[in-house]
Amino acid sequence: MINETAYICSPYRADTKEQFEKQLNYTKIMSHKAVMEGFDVIVPHLYYPQFLNDDKEAERELGMNSALNLMLVCNVLIVCKRYGISSGMKAEIEFAERNGIPIIRV
Repeated sequence: MINETAYICSPYRADTKEQFEKQLNYTKIMSHKAVMEGFDVIVPHLYYPQFLNDDKEAERELGMNSALNLMLVCNVLIVCKRYGISSGMKAEIEFAERNGIPIIRV
């Protein structure tokens, strides 16, 4: 069976460690939910920070650009908006709109 591929869009950066942990946990919950609903998921902000330093602007930009390229193979963008829309999320939403990728807001 071939599933649709969903790009998970949710906030990554946070002002406090507690907020960061809440956002990260939310991303994992929403990614799990998408997989359980039959999607294959791409969640760049769960793995790019493992090898790119998000605090270094050049590395953050490389990660963001690479993530946007990955979105091109996706059937849908799932926007997880419980904690708001960050600047990075806004860029992902605009990219999806420009490229005709359907958006689901949850």
